[in-house]
Amino acid sequence: MEAAHHFTDDKIFSGAFAAIADALARLPGDATRPDAASKPSRSAPVEEVRIGLAERIDRWFWRQQQRDIEAFLARSRDVFELEQRIRDIDRAFRGRSF
Repeated sequence: MEAAHHFTDDKIFSGAFAAIADALARLPGDATRPDAASKPSRSAPVEEVRIGLAERIDRWFWRQQQRDIEAFLARSRDVFELEQRIRDIDRAFRGRSF
């Protein structure tokens, strides 16, 4: 007669449990870590990305196109018409090369 197998006896379970415990111990601001209070957290400096006039115009046209598409989809009366409109839009853009 064999002893009952408990799920905590499984090596996979204990390995996963150890990995989760290790990840939780590494969370910032964890009071259980002795070095947590001694080191201030530093975030990476944020680089300012400057975009040109052409990129701004392109983004503006894209937002206008998105608004038009969303307004077109919002005018559907039911979910079936909405699905048909989505298919129509997909077909219209499929043949387009950007």
